[in-house]
Amino acid sequence: MKKLIWSKHSLQRIKDRKIPKKYLTDAFYKPDKILDSRQIGTKKFIRYYGKHKAVVIAGPNDNGEWIVISCWINPPLQDSLDYKKDIWQRKYNSSSVWGKILLEIKKAIFNY
Repeated sequence: MKKLIWSKHSLQRIKDRKIPKKYLTDAFYKPDKILDSRQIGTKKFIRYYGKHKAVVIAGPNDNGEWIVISCWINPPLQDSLDYKKDIWQRKYNSSSVWGKILLEIKKAIFNY
């Protein structure tokens, strides 16, 4: 079995996006689809969970281990940072100038 190593970036994304790690390990070890990724030598491992798509971007190192570069789930899980950003963007796009200013202030205060 291929060994999977999580980068600091991927671990932070898991935390921010509140993704169950099992979804991502299953996406890697039991993918529904594997595609070439943008970065040469990396692969995109995809697994579907109902309406959600778990994605792991990983590439092999010299020892034959796989390094997870990034990961996400689409659509974002509720209460995750990505979900809050999506809601914010939708509100921003449909707001007046003053509404946009207030949303920018809220974004700065709550850091998303």
